[in-house]
Amino acid sequence: KQHRESACRAEHTRPCPDRDLADRLVVGSRTRQSRMAADPGSFAPLNQEPSSELERKQTKHLLEFMQEQKLYEDSSEAMLREEVLGQMDQVVKSWVKLVAKQRGLARSDVQDANAKIFTFGSYRLGVHAPGADIDVLCVGPMYAKREEHFFGTEAYCLETVLRGTPGVSDVQPVPKAFVPVLKVVFRGIELDVLYASLAMHLIPEDLDLAPNSVLRGCDEQSVRSLNGCRVTDTILRAVPNVPAFRLALKAIKLWAERRGVYSNVTGFLGGVNMALLVAKVCKWYPKKDASYLVMMLFMMFGSTWKWPNPLHLVPQTNDNSMGLDVWDPNNPRDQKALMPIITPAYPAMNSTYSVSKSTMAVMLEEFRRGFEVCKQVLLTPHAVTPWGRLFEAHRFFEVKNAFYVGIDVVAADSADLDRWDGWVRSRVRILVRQLEEHANVRPYPDPMKPPIDVNPGDARPRKVYYLCLTKKAAEAAAVNAVTGQVVPVQPAPGALARNAGATTAGKSNNVNVTEPIKNFRAQVMAWDDRKEGMELRPHVLRQNVLPAWVFPGGRNPLLPVKKEEPADAAAAASTGPAALEGAPAGGVKRERDGEEANVAGASSMAGSDGPAAKRVKAEGGAEAGSGEAGAASMSGSEAAATAATASGQTAAKVMGETVGGSSGGAGAAAVAQALLGKRGRGVLAASGSREGSELNLESMDADMMDTSAQPSGTHASLYKADT
Repeated sequence: KQHRESACRAEHTRPCPDRDLADRLVVGSRTRQSRMAADPGSFAPLNQEPSSELERKQTKHLLEFMQEQKLYEDSSEAMLREEVLGQMDQVVKSWVKLVAKQRGLARSDVQDANAKIFTFGSYRLGVHAPGADIDVLCVGPMYAKREEHFFGTEAYCLETVLRGTPGVSDVQPVPKAFVPVLKVVFRGIELDVLYASLAMHLIPEDLDLAPNSVLRGCDEQSVRSLNGCRVTDTILRAVPNVPAFRLALKAIKLWAERRGVYSNVTGFLGGVNMALLVAKVCKWYPKKDASYLVMMLFMMFGSTWKWPNPLHLVPQTNDNSMGLDVWDPNNPRDQKALMPIITPAYPAMNSTYSVSKSTMAVMLEEFRRGFEVCKQVLLTPHAVTPWGRLFEAHRFFEVKNAFYVGIDVVAADSADLDRWDGWVRSRVRILVRQLEEHANVRPYPDPMKPPIDVNPGDARPRKVYYLCLTKKAAEAAAVNAVTGQVVPVQPAPGALARNAGATTAGKSNNVNVTEPIKNFRAQVMAWDDRKEGMELRPHVLRQNVLPAWVFPGGRNPLLPVKKEEPADAAAAASTGPAALEGAPAGGVKRERDGEEANVAGASSMAGSDGPAAKRVKAEGGAEAGSGEAGAASMSGSEAAATAATASGQTAAKVMGETVGGSSGGAGAAAVAQALLGKRGRGVLAASGSREGSELNLESMDADMMDTSAQPSGTHASLYKADT
C-alpha cells in the first residue's frame, strides 16, 4: 500500500500520454448538448471510439479496487446460491400440485401442474454483493391465488410449505406491501419471493416473460411483480458490453452507498435507477470500458442532461389493448416529476417518483462532485489509479451550520417494529417535501439502530431516522431596468447556504419547522394498523448534542476532547474559570440532578475557523468573548438569566452572541427564557452563527412528541442539556 501511494505521488505530476482526452471531453460535451437539444431521447450512440490504453489500465485498477472492497462473492457462496435456487424451484413445483389437488383438478391436471421461478434485480444483473438477498419471482397458474394459496396457514399455502421445508430458518409474509412479498431465509441465503398468477392453466417450463401478452388478465400486483423481471431482462438485452456495464454499475452502487444517496424510498437512487443510468451511458458509449463510463455518467446526469426531460433506455412502447397506465408526459401527474427515469418494459413507469426538490439537489451536487473527482483521478496518469478518492464517505453528521431532525421509531417487539418502521419509512419523503419549503433538507438514506445499552430504562427495540437541515441561501434581488420592479433571483439548485444571515426586506431570518414536524407525526400516528406501543418521537438536535453512537468511533469529532477533571476543589480553583477555548463540549459545564451535562458552545455550531468564535462565561457576571464576527453584547435580561443559572436554578444556555440574525440582546434573552421555562420538550432554540448563517428553530411544542416517557439514552444528552 505504501509503495502504491508513493508511486501515485511520483506519477501525479507527469504529463498525460492521452493529453487530448480533456479537450475531447469539452468538445464532446458541446456536441452532446446540441445533439440532445434536437433529440432529448438520444438513443443513438454518442461516441463509437474504443477505449484507450490508459482507460483500460484505469479500468483494471477499478476492478482491483472493487475486489479489495470485498464486493465479489467467492465460488462457494456462488455455488450455494445456485443450489438454493434449484431447491426453491422444486419447492414451488411441489406446492402448485398441492394447490391443484385442493382445487379438485383431475389427476392428469395435478400431475401436469407447474410453477416456475425467475430471478431479477442485482443477482440477475450480476452485480450483487456477498451476503446480499436474491429477488425471486414465482409464476403460477390462474387457479393458484395469492391471497388463498401463496400467503396463509393452510397446508396447501406456500408460506406453510416453506415453513416445513428443511433448511428454511425464517419466513416473514408481507401481504399488504405495495408489491406483496414472502421474505425467506433458506440455508442462510435471504430470498424476497414475489408471486404472479398468469392467465394460463398450465405454466410451460420454457416460459418467456418478454412478450407483453404475458400481462394479459393479470392483477396489478402480478403486473408489478412481473415487471421486475421484464425490466431486468430488457436492461441486459440493451447493454452492448455486459462486463463493462457490470463493473461500472458495481462502482456506482458503492459510490451511492458511500455518499449517502442510495435509497429509492427516501427519494434518492435505488438499484433499478442506477442500473438504468449506467445502461444508458453504456448505449451512448458502446465501446468504452468501465472507468470512462463512470466518469461520463457523472458528467451527463450532473450537468449535460436537462432534467426533467424523461430518460428512456429504449423507445417507449404502448399497448392500448391492455388498458394499463403508462408514463405519459402529457399527464398532469407525470408532468410534476422532477427527475423521471422511465422503466424500459411495458407498462412504462417513472422509477424515481419519490424524488423531491431537496433530494434531487443533493444528487446533482453529488454527480458534479463525482465528475470533478474523476477528472482529477483519470485525466492524470498514476501508477495505481487512486479510485478511493471517489468513494470517500459523506460526513452526514458533520455538515457546517446544520441542525438535525431525529425521528425515534419505537415498538413493543421486533415484529411490531418491522411493520411500524416499514410504514414510517414510506412516509419520510412526505416530511422531506414539507421541510424543504423552509430549509435545505438531506435525509440519511437508512434508519440507524442505536446500541442496546443506549436505552437502559427502555429496552424496547427502536430505529432512528435523521434529516440534516441547513438554511437556504438568501434570495438575491435584481431590479428590472424597464419597470423598476425588484425581482428575486433564486440561488442555484442544491447550493447550500454560505451567507444565509442576510435577509430580504420584510422577511424574518427565522426558520420554523414546528408545523411540518407536527403534521408529519399526526399523519404517521393515524395509521389504521398502528398497535399499542408503536410510538414516534421527533426531536430537533444541534450538532453538539447528537448521540455519540452515530459517529464512527463513538465520539462527536466536532467537540473538543474532554479534559480530565482536577482532583479536588482546590485544584479546580487553581485552574481558574472554565476556559473560553477548548472547554468540555465547547461550553459551560453544569449539573442537573447530580449529573454533569456539558453544553456545547455556540461557535461549534457556527462553524467558525477557530474552536470558538464567541463565548460567555457564566461565572462572576457576563463576559463576552470576541470572535471573527465582532464582540457580542449582553443585555440586562441576558445577564439576569446568567445570574439565575449561576445561583442554582434550572440550567440554561446563555447566548453571548446574535440570535436570529439580530444583534440585540432580546433574541438571546428569549432563548434563555425558553430554555428556563420549558422542560421535557426537546431542543427549543438555537443561536445564530458568527455570520448569522445558522439555522434558527422555534420552540417545539410538547404535543409534537410522545411525552409519556422521555427518551433515555438515544437522545439523553439532549434532555440533559436543554431541560
